[in-house]
Amino acid sequence: MNAIITASIGGLCVAIPSIITIISNIKRNNELLKYRLDELTSIVKKHEKYETKIVDLEESFREMKLRIDTLSKQVNRKEN
Repeated sequence: MNAIITASIGGLCVAIPSIITIISNIKRNNELLKYRLDELTSIVKKHEKYETKIVDLEESFREMKLRIDTLSKQVNRKEN
């Protein structure tokens, strides 16, 4: 009977710190993953802003090209 109690106490002395360590590591890993996810989210938001700006610039360039072509045709007509 004493051997069973001693073995149980010994087992608990090993199991409890192991469980505490595992829970602590899981919590730390979750915090790290949350931090990394927040950083990636921030990077994606910045990228989306730049993408929007690039699309706006492309549209502006298209409009400017059309205006330049129109002005060029008008100048050519006046020269002829």
